[in-house]
Amino acid sequence: MSQQRKIELLAPAKNLETGLAAINHGADAVYIGAAQFGARQAAGNSIEDIARLVEYAHIYGVKVYVDHEVLEVKPFNNKYRVSTRYNDFEADY
Repeated sequence: MSQQRKIELLAPAKNLETGLAAINHGADAVYIGAAQFGARQAAGNSIEDIARLVEYAHIYGVKVYVDHEVLEVKPFNNKYRVSTRYNDFEADY
């Protein structure tokens, strides 16, 4: 028999205020982006605001996902090599 997984309520956080509101209203996780990163860059969130959101979220056991731009994904030695504007990493496939 397969074990049921808990459904996670993931809420977008346009900015610090909406992230805090999502947490206060029961979100299990929020996602946010900074001014230099990815698809949510127009929101213009500072690193300090993201840090405040993370600190608050962790008080309540809420996850925070930070959006960042992926520039390139290439297969490499049975892994994917992922390049972003700020770092490179490998992931199994």
